[in-house]
Amino acid sequence: MSDSTEATPDAAARVPHVTIAALGLVTIAAYGSAFYAFGVLLGPILDDTNWSEAAVAGTFSASTLIGAFGAAVAGRLVDGIGARTVMLGGGLTGCLALFGAASAPNLVTFGVAYAIGGGLISATGFYHVTQAAAARASSVDPPRAIMLLTLYGAFAGPIYLPITGFLVQATDWRMTLNVLAAASAVGFIVAAAAVGKTRPAPRGTGKPPSVRMALKDTRARALLLSQLIGGIGINSLVVYQVPLMVAAGLPLTTAASIAGVRGFAQFAGRAGIIPIVPRTGSRPILTASYILVGLSALLLSFSGNIPVALIYVTIAGIAVGVWSPVAAIYAHEIFPPERVATLLGTQRLVGGIGGAAGPLVAGIIAESTGSPVPTIVIIVLGGLAGAAILELGARRARAALSSSAQPTSGG
Repeated sequence: MSDSTEATPDAAARVPHVTIAALGLVTIAAYGSAFYAFGVLLGPILDDTNWSEAAVAGTFSASTLIGAFGAAVAGRLVDGIGARTVMLGGGLTGCLALFGAASAPNLVTFGVAYAIGGGLISATGFYHVTQAAAARASSVDPPRAIMLLTLYGAFAGPIYLPITGFLVQATDWRMTLNVLAAASAVGFIVAAAAVGKTRPAPRGTGKPPSVRMALKDTRARALLLSQLIGGIGINSLVVYQVPLMVAAGLPLTTAASIAGVRGFAQFAGRAGIIPIVPRTGSRPILTASYILVGLSALLLSFSGNIPVALIYVTIAGIAVGVWSPVAAIYAHEIFPPERVATLLGTQRLVGGIGGAAGPLVAGIIAESTGSPVPTIVIIVLGGLAGAAILELGARRARAALSSSAQPTSGG
């Protein structure tokens, strides 16, 4: 099946659904194994090994950092040589490293192997790669392809959170990690086969856009800073939602299953914004998603009550679900259209730095205080600060535009 299609009046005919489904599979597997599953595995790893909580949480942060810096490299490689080589090379190497982490005899070996494995999987299988590949595979209608891909991706949490909880209870965390690595390897192979005919981005004339060029725009600076600060809150929420619900009184399997429901809310949020974004614009929706992330964390203190936990996952799911695609849409509005994968990789880099800092700081504070409250405060402040930064940048951009439009006196 060719990834290039002729323009037709039928919207469905403009999108290569088999290719998008394959990219959706690797997106689910990558986010599931390198992002969502860790929060479920954290407690069982600590119970089995007696390793330091801060050190194990720091392993996830190191993985996030490797994935963030790797994303910038992967984005350039996708533009230069195509997604297939990137996914096969980096993705499968990451899966092998996860297999190594599963059999690690000590904390150092586990930390190095998991950080490399999770980092490479996220660098080559997260949205900055799969969105670019989906858009390139559907050159006639890239926005529709990207939105369909994110609908697939919304199922990463609902699939991986409860399955990880079930597996770790039925076996142990080591066997569970082996299963996660194997599933990711299958996802990378299937997706690489599906995008095999997708060509790299055509090279235009002149220099490709750089981060320095993008940062000349006030809105771009605000977007990247909001990704940095907001990423602290969002990653802390994802990593610690299950431990926080357990601390509030829920059994691990119940907490993991309820957390998995959040993915269905993500799907609803993403489907719901498709008709809304053209009317309101992407920035107000992105701001609202940050606010909802912060406010939803307040409910985690009371999530030992199942109805409250369900309200939490609904609000947080909609917020996180909307945040991911709308951030990409807003970036496309601000950044130059060329070299999309490079620019999405840079955005992922900045957000990943914040995402790495959040769980690390939360783990250190949780270990030193023995209280879940500081973690919740980090999530709330990260979400609200991300929203404030985004809106402040937009206001400054409007003020600068208004000032430049004022007539000059004299003559």
